[in-house]
Amino acid sequence: MAGRDTRWRTIAAILCAGAAATASCSRESGPGLGEIMTLNQMRHAKLWRAGEAKNWPLAAYELDELQEGFDDVVKFHPTHKDVPLPLSSLVPKIMTEPLSDVRRAVDAKDHESFVVAYDKLTQACNACHQAAQFGFNVVKRPSDDSWFSNQDFQVKGNGVVRVESLIDELRTKARGAAGVDLWVPDILTLKGERVPRDVAMAALVDAVLSLGLMPDGSTEGAGGRTYHYKKQ
Repeated sequence: MAGRDTRWRTIAAILCAGAAATASCSRESGPGLGEIMTLNQMRHAKLWRAGEAKNWPLAAYELDELQEGFDDVVKFHPTHKDVPLPLSSLVPKIMTEPLSDVRRAVDAKDHESFVVAYDKLTQACNACHQAAQFGFNVVKRPSDDSWFSNQDFQVKGNGVVRVESLIDELRTKARGAAGVDLWVPDILTLKGERVPRDVAMAALVDAVLSLGLMPDGSTEGAGGRTYHYKKQ
């Protein structure tokens, strides 16, 4: 563990190089929460790329790194001034099962299961952000090889999600996939206006059919529902 702490001090120094000194960067006790999560966002993206390429040793490595990042959150930030719930319990509660599902898919070298498990892992990341009052930070399946393509920068004020963003997410997930899981929250806007769920779903159905998908059930969750689709 001493070696890992040394690595964190080195990483923190790199992240803060050239920047004005801040409380987060000047701490010697450990990395800031933002520093840990910035690296985890990179691991999240690299995990997807490795799985898509069926480079299972690399996927396993990135998954290990992702897990270590969450372990570091618990170690260095069991509580946080901006988070109402202790991260030491929140992170394991939300992230353990999705990480295990990805692990099983990677170990089995099963690409189809990997895609499903990865999307559920991404949903868990966003659920954790919501619970920690960082819901404005939305991660998604990477759309290309550019930096931060696994983040949705559209404004989601007060948990509101744009139907247009869901359609874009659906199109990205449907590429080469046998099935798609799409999390649809209760609060939605379309063309900048708040809309009822049935109106939002009508717009989504048009996109679903245009992609050659068919509904395959749904799963109720806190604050929304996950819709399952399969190729016709």
